[in-house]
Amino acid sequence: MKYNLVGQDGNAFFLMGYTSNAMKQEGFSKAEIDAVMKRAQSSDYPNLLCVLDEAIQNCNERAGDSADDYEDEDDWCNECDNPYSECICDDEDFMEGDCPDCGKEDLQDGVCYYCGYEE
Repeated sequence: MKYNLVGQDGNAFFLMGYTSNAMKQEGFSKAEIDAVMKRAQSSDYPNLLCVLDEAIQNCNERAGDSADDYEDEDDWCNECDNPYSECICDDEDFMEGDCPDCGKEDLQDGVCYYCGYEE
């Protein structure tokens, strides 16, 4: 995938900037970007992640690169939830662990990028 929230800094403002830039690069209008950012900020951190993830999926579709391009389940890494071609499991910053709040396996540097839990 060209764009992916997994592996990015989990700070809400960073993720909104990343998503906004991706949307600009893929030709979304200012009104479309503003609407996504407004929805993302309308509730809590898990809502923000869901809204931004949907926007990133739309960016990948416009870029001609989506999760559907990886039809075989064996093409995906179970640890970082990326296609093997983009696996980050060998990166120094990637730390395996289950979040005690949401149970996701993406606890990195003591921070869960799905629910916002911090150790």
